[in-house]
This record gives sequence, structure tokens and C-alpha cells, in this order.
Amino acid sequence: MHNTTYIKYLLLLSIIMMTGKTMAAEFCVYNSIGLQIALDTASTNNQADHIKIKKGNYAYPVSDQFFKYEANAGEFYNLTVSGAWVGGALTTCSFQDREIYSTTIDGNNQVRGLLIEPGSNARVEITDLNFINGYVAGGNEGGGLLIETVNNDLAEVIIERNTFSNNYATVGGAFSQRNGYRIDFQNNLVVNNHTEDGAAVNLENRNQHGLYIINNTVMNNTTDATDAFKSSGVYTFVTDNSEAFIANNILWGNQINDIWFLGYEHLYHNNIGSQTAPADVEVGNISVSPDFLPYGNAYVPRHNSALFNSGYHLPTFIHVPPWFEEDWDHRDYDVTGRNIRIRESLVDMGAFETPYDFPIFENGFECTTDNTRGGFDCDDQ
Repeated sequence: MHNTTYIKYLLLLSIIMMTGKTMAAEFCVYNSIGLQIALDTASTNNQADHIKIKKGNYAYPVSDQFFKYEANAGEFYNLTVSGAWVGGALTTCSFQDREIYSTTIDGNNQVRGLLIEPGSNARVEITDLNFINGYVAGGNEGGGLLIETVNNDLAEVIIERNTFSNNYATVGGAFSQRNGYRIDFQNNLVVNNHTEDGAAVNLENRNQHGLYIINNTVMNNTTDATDAFKSSGVYTFVTDNSEAFIANNILWGNQINDIWFLGYEHLYHNNIGSQTAPADVEVGNISVSPDFLPYGNAYVPRHNSALFNSGYHLPTFIHVPPWFEEDWDHRDYDVTGRNIRIRESLVDMGAFETPYDFPIFENGFECTTDNTRGGFDCDDQ
């Protein structure tokens, strides 16, 4: 049996207080009980918080309950939750050894993975986590992750370098958020999730700054819905002054449509199998069957595919203040946290940036090491 008091004591020892106008707290978490204690403490301590989760598998230790952060009244401070941390002692998170799938939030096909209810003016960042087996039904949303905000909230939310698979909900099988000031959904992999009546990724923004959906791979998600106008991939809804900027994504192989949007939308350099209607602005989009490398992770573009180096790159000149379609950046790394996102001013489509360290020959062969085939495994392109 876990000694909750002792664990809480260890967690509090691991909090680092930094001097300055606003105090900040850091938590180093190594087990499931500790994760919920950190979320509870962060929701009431009136400080900016960073919850660092060590590599491992995290499932809520009490049946029929799930991990959640519910900001206390007056708790308007920022929250970061990040995975892939390592360190010698249990409560030491020395550095991030980013490795895809290494820090898992597991709903065990019974409950949602994680719920975040931020303060109204907070900035929330969720990074480097693997959400699997989340389950909510009966009209609920966000099987893997739900960010719950209300109409007048000015929360800014960044969801980056996460993976979502085998999650289930009525809508937003993988991830859902409605409202807030701004949502950035970037460098994420969303595959094989299911909904009763909606998309795997469900995002809405009303009369605020808007949505940015950039360099994600959303594939093979399914739904029970049969309406021809819906999507099991991505759904976006923006109204009034809100807009959506959607760039460099691979949206393919999802049941019904790959994307369904309502409101003013910019679509730049995406690979889309099917969409419900034309966007207001469309630049450089393609519709080709994704051609991925045959080894390692199945979602890395081949070097000579239509996805490679075909993403939209921000222009050199940016207005001051930036126009809506300029108000973002590529981030430093892809979903793995290890591959540099931009090389020689070029960027791929999708969550994965193809590494340049594979041998590529003039005759179009592409190789990787494989002792069973004379040292290289080559596939004729």
C-alpha cells in the first residue's frame, strides 16, 4: 500500500521556489498517486506551476476516477505539464530525455486520461505525453485529454509533441477544447481513436484570437456517425472575430471526412484526403496517399515523397503586429522531440520531420542499416 503522506512529503521537497515578482513551483512526479497530488497542489497554490512527469506509465490509482486539474477560484496562474523527464533520485527530474511514447497517460479503457480546467487568464502547456485508452461516453468529450474553458476565458493553450491513440469519446475522442483565447495544437500524432458522433480532434473558439493547427498527423480515426458532412479526423468551429490557421498537416484515412470546419479558415500546405467544403483561404494543399518510410515509425515521410520538404514556411517579413496567419512559429522539434523541425529553411508535412541521416543514392534507393541484407535495407523508390 502506498504511503500517501510520505509521497506528498517527497513531492513537496521536490518543489523549487524561484524568486521574483511571481513565485513558481516545480514538481517532479514518478508515480500515479504523486501525479494527482501535484495536480491538486498546483490548482490551489496561487503560483505558476510546472509538473514534470518521469518516463513511465500512469493510470489513475482509484477505480472510475481520472487525473484532473481544476483551478481554484482566483487561481489564474500558468500551468505546464510535460513528460519524458529523467533523473537519479525518485524526486529528481534532471533533464528531458525526449522519447516518443515514453510517458503514458493510460485510461485503461475505463476513464478519461486527463482533464484540465485552467484559470481564466492562464497559459496552459501540455507536452511530450502519450495518451492511450481514454474512455468517456454518454455525451462526454475529450477521451484522451479535455481542456475545459468557458466563453469568456482568456486562457491560452498549447498542446505540443503528444501522441493520442485508442481513445474514445462522444466527440473529441483524442482531444477536445471549446473556447479560451487561443489554442495551438502542434506537432501531435493522432491515430486510431474513436467517437460516437464526432471528430478525434474537436476545437472551438468564439470571438477570441483563434486556432492554430500545425504539423500534425491525424489518420485512421473512426466514428459511429454516418452524416456525410461530419469528420472523424478534425473538427474546427470559429465564430465572430475568431479564425483558424491550419497548415502542414497530414489528414488522411479517417472515416467519413478528414476535416470538417465552420467559420473563417486558412488552409496552407496540408495533405487532405477529404474535406467537407472549401476553406476561405487555400494555399498549396495536396491530396495524395501518404508515402512513409517502411521502417521505424510508420508515419515518417519518405525523402522523395510529396510530403517531404513540402510544408509551409513562415515568410521572412512579418508585419508588426503580426497578421493572424503570421502569428505562430514552427517550434524547434517534431513530435519525437529529437528531430529538428526546420532544415535549410524547409519543413515537412505532418508530425514527423524526416531525418537527413539516412543514406540516399542518386538512383533513388533509400537505405538503413540491416545486417540481414548486407548492412543496408534498401527500398527502390
